[in-house]
Amino acid sequence: MTLQGEASFPSDVLCDADDVIDTSSFVDYRSRIFADNPDFSGKIAAAGAIEFPDSDTADAFLEELNNFGASHVVSDECPLSQIDFFDGTVAFKESPPGGGDQGAVGFAKVEPDVVVFVGYGDPTGMDPSEVQFLVQEQKQKMDAELNGGSSDDGDSSTVDTLEGALLAPDDVGTDFDQAITAVDPEVDYLCYSEPSADRSSATEVDEQLFGPDGSTEIAVVTLLFPDIDSASTYLADTEAFLDENIDGGCSLTIEPTDALEDSTSLDDSFTFTFDGGNGRSQATWAKLGNLVVVVIANPLTAVTVDDLVTTQIQRIDDTGLVSE
Repeated sequence: MTLQGEASFPSDVLCDADDVIDTSSFVDYRSRIFADNPDFSGKIAAAGAIEFPDSDTADAFLEELNNFGASHVVSDECPLSQIDFFDGTVAFKESPPGGGDQGAVGFAKVEPDVVVFVGYGDPTGMDPSEVQFLVQEQKQKMDAELNGGSSDDGDSSTVDTLEGALLAPDDVGTDFDQAITAVDPEVDYLCYSEPSADRSSATEVDEQLFGPDGSTEIAVVTLLFPDIDSASTYLADTEAFLDENIDGGCSLTIEPTDALEDSTSLDDSFTFTFDGGNGRSQATWAKLGNLVVVVIANPLTAVTVDDLVTTQIQRIDDTGLVSE
Protein backbone atom coordinates (compact mmCIF):
# COMPACT_ATOMS: atom_id res chain seq x y z
CA MET A 1 0.00 0.00 0.00
CA THR A 2 1.11 3.57 -0.64
CA LEU A 3 0.37 6.87 1.09
CA GLN A 4 -2.67 8.58 -0.44
CA GLY A 5 -2.92 11.65 1.82
CA GLU A 6 -4.76 12.56 5.01
CA ALA A 7 -7.83 10.73 6.32
CA SER A 8 -10.78 13.09 6.79
CA PHE A 9 -12.42 12.68 10.18
CA PRO A 10 -14.87 11.21 10.74
CA SER A 11 -16.01 10.56 7.14
CA ASP A 12 -12.99 8.45 6.12
CA VAL A 13 -12.86 6.63 9.44
CA LEU A 14 -16.43 6.08 10.70
CA CYS A 15 -19.41 5.85 8.35
CA ASP A 16 -22.62 7.54 9.54
CA ALA A 17 -20.62 9.66 12.01
CA ASP A 18 -20.70 12.99 10.16
CA ASP A 19 -22.67 15.54 12.21
CA VAL A 20 -22.73 13.04 15.08
CA ILE A 21 -19.16 13.12 16.39
CA ASP A 22 -18.11 16.60 17.54
CA THR A 23 -14.69 17.63 16.21
CA SER A 24 -14.78 21.23 17.43
CA SER A 25 -12.61 20.42 20.46
CA PHE A 26 -9.70 19.13 18.34
CA VAL A 27 -6.57 21.18 19.07
CA ASP A 28 -4.54 19.31 16.45
CA TYR A 29 -5.32 16.46 14.07
CA ARG A 30 -2.76 14.47 12.09
CA SER A 31 -3.48 11.38 10.01
CA ARG A 32 -2.39 9.29 7.06
CA ILE A 33 -4.45 7.13 4.72
CA PHE A 34 -2.93 4.31 2.68
CA ALA A 35 -4.42 2.30 -0.16
CA ASP A 36 -3.52 -0.29 -2.75
CA ASN A 37 -4.74 2.02 -5.50
CA PRO A 38 -5.32 5.79 -5.89
CA ASP A 39 -9.07 5.18 -6.34
CA PHE A 40 -9.10 3.46 -2.90
CA SER A 41 -10.02 0.09 -4.34
CA GLY A 42 -8.53 -2.93 -2.60
CA LYS A 43 -6.98 -2.72 0.86
CA ILE A 44 -7.17 0.57 2.80
CA ALA A 45 -5.54 1.57 6.09
CA ALA A 46 -5.54 4.74 8.16
CA ALA A 47 -3.76 5.93 11.29
CA GLY A 48 -3.89 9.20 13.16
CA ALA A 49 -3.62 11.20 16.35
CA ILE A 50 -5.97 13.80 17.83
CA GLU A 51 -4.84 16.33 20.44
CA PHE A 52 -7.38 17.78 22.87
CA PRO A 53 -7.14 20.80 25.19
CA ASP A 54 -7.05 18.61 28.31
CA SER A 55 -7.45 15.07 29.62
CA ASP A 56 -11.16 15.45 30.43
CA THR A 57 -11.96 16.49 26.87
CA ALA A 58 -10.09 13.48 25.50
CA ASP A 59 -12.08 11.24 27.87
CA ALA A 60 -15.32 12.89 26.73
CA PHE A 61 -14.43 12.19 23.10
CA LEU A 62 -13.95 8.47 23.82
CA GLU A 63 -17.27 8.45 25.66
CA GLU A 64 -18.89 10.10 22.64
CA LEU A 65 -17.50 7.32 20.45
CA ASN A 66 -18.91 4.73 22.86
CA ASN A 67 -22.33 6.41 22.72
CA PHE A 68 -22.18 6.47 18.94
CA GLY A 69 -21.43 2.76 18.85
CA ALA A 70 -24.24 1.96 21.29
CA SER A 71 -26.84 3.87 19.30
CA HIS A 72 -25.71 3.19 15.73
CA VAL A 73 -28.13 1.17 13.60
CA VAL A 74 -26.33 -1.34 11.38
CA SER A 75 -27.31 -1.09 7.71
CA ASP A 76 -26.11 -2.40 4.37
CA GLU A 77 -24.65 1.03 3.63
CA CYS A 78 -22.88 1.24 7.01
CA PRO A 79 -22.52 -2.22 8.63
CA LEU A 80 -20.63 -0.75 11.60
CA SER A 81 -20.92 -2.29 15.07
CA GLN A 82 -18.92 -1.89 18.26
CA ILE A 83 -16.34 -4.46 19.38
CA ASP A 84 -16.31 -5.07 23.13
CA PHE A 85 -12.72 -4.79 24.37
CA PHE A 86 -11.55 -4.40 27.98
CA ASP A 87 -8.28 -2.52 27.65
CA GLY A 88 -9.58 1.01 27.11
CA THR A 89 -9.72 0.59 23.33
CA VAL A 90 -12.90 1.86 21.69
CA ALA A 91 -13.25 -0.22 18.54
CA PHE A 92 -15.69 -0.86 15.70
CA LYS A 93 -15.93 -3.46 12.94
CA GLU A 94 -17.65 -3.57 9.58
CA SER A 95 -19.32 -6.88 8.73
CA PRO A 96 -21.50 -6.58 5.61
CA PRO A 97 -24.57 -8.87 5.86
CA GLY A 98 -23.88 -10.35 2.46
CA GLY A 99 -20.17 -10.81 3.01
CA GLY A 100 -17.48 -8.97 1.09
CA ASP A 101 -15.13 -6.27 2.35
CA GLN A 102 -14.59 -6.11 6.08
CA GLY A 103 -12.89 -3.52 8.21
CA ALA A 104 -12.21 -2.30 11.73
CA VAL A 105 -11.04 0.83 13.54
CA GLY A 106 -9.87 1.36 17.12
CA PHE A 107 -9.22 4.39 19.34
CA ALA A 108 -7.08 4.61 22.50
CA LYS A 109 -6.00 7.44 24.79
CA VAL A 110 -2.39 8.43 25.35
CA GLU A 111 -2.05 10.43 28.57
CA PRO A 112 -2.72 13.16 29.12
CA ASP A 113 -4.70 14.55 26.17
CA VAL A 114 -4.14 12.62 22.92
CA VAL A 115 -6.27 9.94 21.25
CA VAL A 116 -4.73 7.73 18.57
CA PHE A 117 -6.57 5.56 16.07
CA VAL A 118 -5.81 2.82 13.56
CA GLY A 119 -8.25 1.46 10.98
CA TYR A 120 -8.28 -0.73 7.92
CA GLY A 121 -10.69 -1.90 5.23
CA ASP A 122 -10.81 -5.18 3.33
CA PRO A 123 -8.19 -6.77 5.61
CA THR A 124 -7.91 -9.89 3.43
CA GLY A 125 -7.39 -12.47 6.12
CA MET A 126 -6.95 -10.18 9.14
CA ASP A 127 -9.41 -10.76 11.94
CA PRO A 128 -11.18 -7.51 12.99
CA SER A 129 -9.86 -8.01 16.54
CA GLU A 130 -6.36 -7.40 15.14
CA VAL A 131 -7.17 -3.70 15.34
CA GLN A 132 -6.80 -3.92 19.13
CA PHE A 133 -3.19 -5.02 18.77
CA LEU A 134 -2.47 -2.40 16.10
CA VAL A 135 -3.94 0.50 18.04
CA GLN A 136 -1.97 -0.48 21.15
CA GLU A 137 1.19 -0.49 19.05
CA GLN A 138 0.29 3.02 17.86
CA LYS A 139 -0.42 4.07 21.44
CA GLN A 140 2.96 2.76 22.58
CA LYS A 141 4.80 4.69 19.86
CA MET A 142 2.93 7.91 20.63
CA ASP A 143 3.49 7.50 24.37
CA ALA A 144 7.22 7.07 23.77
CA GLU A 145 7.21 10.23 21.63
CA LEU A 146 5.21 12.36 24.07
CA ASN A 147 6.18 10.98 27.45
CA GLY A 148 9.30 8.95 26.93
CA GLY A 149 7.31 5.70 27.23
CA SER A 150 7.58 3.46 30.25
CA SER A 151 11.19 4.45 30.93
CA ASP A 152 9.92 7.49 32.84
CA ASP A 153 8.49 5.13 35.45
CA GLY A 154 11.86 3.90 36.63
CA ASP A 155 15.54 3.45 35.84
CA SER A 156 15.89 2.58 32.15
CA SER A 157 18.08 -0.47 32.82
CA THR A 158 15.48 -1.83 35.25
CA VAL A 159 12.72 -1.23 32.70
CA ASP A 160 14.75 -2.98 30.00
CA THR A 161 15.36 -5.95 32.31
CA LEU A 162 11.66 -6.21 33.18
CA GLU A 163 10.67 -6.00 29.53
CA GLY A 164 13.13 -8.76 28.71
CA ALA A 165 11.60 -10.95 31.41
CA LEU A 166 7.98 -10.52 30.26
CA LEU A 167 6.06 -13.56 29.10
CA ALA A 168 6.59 -14.10 25.38
CA PRO A 169 3.74 -14.88 22.96
CA ASP A 170 4.95 -18.48 22.61
CA ASP A 171 4.66 -18.90 26.39
CA VAL A 172 0.90 -18.36 26.12
CA GLY A 173 -0.09 -20.10 22.91
CA THR A 174 0.39 -20.47 19.18
CA ASP A 175 0.28 -17.37 16.96
CA PHE A 176 -0.21 -14.84 19.78
CA ASP A 177 0.71 -11.17 19.20
CA GLN A 178 2.36 -8.99 21.85
CA ALA A 179 1.97 -5.30 22.70
CA ILE A 180 4.04 -3.74 25.49
CA THR A 181 1.71 -1.05 26.78
CA ALA A 182 0.24 0.42 29.97
CA VAL A 183 -2.50 -1.66 31.60
CA ASP A 184 -4.77 -0.62 34.46
CA PRO A 185 -6.39 -3.87 35.66
CA GLU A 186 -9.34 -2.36 37.51
CA VAL A 187 -10.27 0.20 34.86
CA ASP A 188 -9.35 -1.69 31.68
CA TYR A 189 -10.77 -5.07 32.71
CA LEU A 190 -12.80 -5.06 35.93
CA CYS A 191 -15.28 -2.26 35.10
CA TYR A 192 -14.19 0.24 37.75
CA SER A 193 -13.78 3.94 37.07
CA GLU A 194 -10.47 4.35 38.89
CA PRO A 195 -7.48 2.31 40.12
CA SER A 196 -7.88 0.70 43.52
CA ALA A 197 -4.48 1.59 45.00
CA ASP A 198 -1.48 3.84 44.42
CA ARG A 199 1.34 2.13 42.53
CA SER A 200 3.20 5.26 41.43
CA SER A 201 6.33 4.34 43.40
CA ALA A 202 6.77 1.10 41.44
CA THR A 203 8.73 0.59 38.24
CA GLU A 204 6.03 -0.78 35.95
CA VAL A 205 6.19 -2.70 32.69
CA ASP A 206 3.01 -4.20 31.21
CA GLU A 207 1.95 -6.11 28.14
CA GLN A 208 -1.05 -7.53 26.35
CA LEU A 209 -1.09 -10.74 24.35
CA PHE A 210 -3.76 -11.35 21.72
CA GLY A 211 -4.76 -14.77 20.45
CA PRO A 212 -5.33 -15.62 16.79
CA ASP A 213 -9.00 -16.50 17.28
CA GLY A 214 -9.96 -12.93 18.12
CA SER A 215 -11.50 -13.88 21.44
CA THR A 216 -8.49 -14.50 23.68
CA GLU A 217 -6.63 -11.76 25.50
CA ILE A 218 -3.97 -11.96 28.22
CA ALA A 219 -2.79 -8.93 30.21
CA VAL A 220 0.34 -8.93 32.37
CA VAL A 221 1.25 -6.16 34.83
CA THR A 222 4.65 -6.23 36.55
CA LEU A 223 5.29 -3.86 39.45
CA LEU A 224 8.71 -3.63 41.09
CA PHE A 225 8.35 -1.55 44.25
CA PRO A 226 11.25 0.19 46.03
CA ASP A 227 10.81 -2.07 49.07
CA ILE A 228 8.81 -4.99 50.41
CA ASP A 229 6.55 -2.81 52.61
CA SER A 230 5.41 -0.74 49.61
CA ALA A 231 4.52 -3.90 47.70
CA SER A 232 2.62 -5.27 50.70
CA THR A 233 0.67 -2.04 51.12
CA TYR A 234 -0.30 -1.96 47.44
CA LEU A 235 -1.46 -5.59 47.49
CA ALA A 236 -3.46 -5.15 50.70
CA ASP A 237 -5.10 -1.92 49.51
CA THR A 238 -6.04 -3.48 46.17
CA GLU A 239 -7.56 -6.58 47.74
CA ALA A 240 -9.47 -4.49 50.28
CA PHE A 241 -10.88 -2.25 47.55
CA LEU A 242 -12.05 -5.18 45.44
CA ASP A 243 -13.52 -6.96 48.46
CA GLU A 244 -15.43 -3.87 49.57
CA ASN A 245 -16.63 -2.94 46.07
CA ILE A 246 -17.19 -6.40 44.67
CA ASP A 247 -20.68 -5.53 43.41
CA GLY A 248 -19.38 -2.49 41.53
CA GLY A 249 -17.26 -4.41 39.04
CA CYS A 250 -17.92 -6.96 36.30
CA SER A 251 -19.73 -9.48 38.53
CA LEU A 252 -16.61 -10.30 40.55
CA THR A 253 -16.27 -13.53 42.52
CA ILE A 254 -13.51 -14.24 45.06
CA GLU A 255 -11.66 -17.46 44.29
CA PRO A 256 -9.21 -19.51 46.42
CA THR A 257 -5.48 -19.37 45.64
CA ASP A 258 -4.32 -22.25 47.84
CA ALA A 259 -3.05 -24.32 44.92
CA LEU A 260 -1.00 -21.41 43.55
CA GLU A 261 0.58 -20.58 46.91
CA ASP A 262 1.29 -24.22 47.69
CA SER A 263 3.13 -24.71 44.40
CA THR A 264 5.30 -21.57 44.60
CA SER A 265 7.29 -19.52 47.09
CA LEU A 266 4.86 -16.57 46.92
CA ASP A 267 4.36 -14.30 49.92
CA ASP A 268 0.71 -13.64 49.13
CA SER A 269 -1.85 -13.74 46.32
CA PHE A 270 -5.55 -13.33 45.57
CA THR A 271 -7.82 -14.10 42.63
CA PHE A 272 -11.13 -12.88 41.28
CA THR A 273 -13.12 -14.23 38.38
CA PHE A 274 -15.35 -11.81 36.48
CA ASP A 275 -17.57 -11.40 33.44
CA GLY A 276 -15.08 -10.50 30.73
CA GLY A 277 -17.49 -10.41 27.82
CA ASN A 278 -16.04 -13.52 26.17
CA GLY A 279 -17.02 -15.77 29.06
CA ARG A 280 -15.83 -16.04 32.64
CA SER A 281 -12.40 -14.43 33.03
CA GLN A 282 -9.77 -14.37 35.79
CA ALA A 283 -7.50 -11.77 37.38
CA THR A 284 -4.78 -12.87 39.82
CA TRP A 285 -2.49 -10.64 41.90
CA ALA A 286 0.65 -12.32 43.31
CA LYS A 287 3.51 -10.93 45.45
CA LEU A 288 7.08 -12.04 46.01
CA GLY A 289 9.20 -9.65 48.05
CA ASN A 290 9.01 -6.20 46.44
CA LEU A 291 7.48 -7.61 43.23
CA VAL A 292 3.78 -7.75 42.39
CA VAL A 293 2.56 -9.46 39.22
CA VAL A 294 -0.98 -9.29 37.87
CA VAL A 295 -2.16 -11.71 35.17
CA ILE A 296 -5.58 -11.42 33.55
CA ALA A 297 -7.04 -13.96 31.13
CA ASN A 298 -10.14 -13.18 29.07
CA PRO A 299 -11.59 -15.78 28.92
CA LEU A 300 -9.92 -17.95 31.56
CA THR A 301 -10.64 -21.15 29.61
CA ALA A 302 -7.96 -20.15 27.10
CA VAL A 303 -5.01 -20.58 29.46
CA THR A 304 -4.07 -21.72 32.97
CA VAL A 305 -3.56 -18.43 34.81
CA ASP A 306 -1.72 -20.00 37.76
CA ASP A 307 0.93 -21.36 35.38
CA LEU A 308 1.40 -17.95 33.76
CA VAL A 309 1.71 -16.24 37.16
CA THR A 310 4.30 -18.80 38.28
CA THR A 311 6.33 -18.44 35.08
CA GLN A 312 6.25 -14.64 35.15
CA ILE A 313 7.27 -14.42 38.82
CA GLN A 314 10.12 -16.88 38.28
CA ARG A 315 11.48 -15.04 35.24
CA ILE A 316 11.66 -11.72 37.08
CA ASP A 317 13.08 -13.39 40.20
CA ASP A 318 15.84 -14.87 38.03
CA THR A 319 16.94 -11.35 37.02
CA GLY A 320 18.07 -10.55 40.58
CA LEU A 321 15.73 -7.53 40.85
CA VAL A 322 13.50 -9.02 43.56
CA SER A 323 14.17 -8.29 47.23
CA GLU A 324 12.88 -11.08 49.45
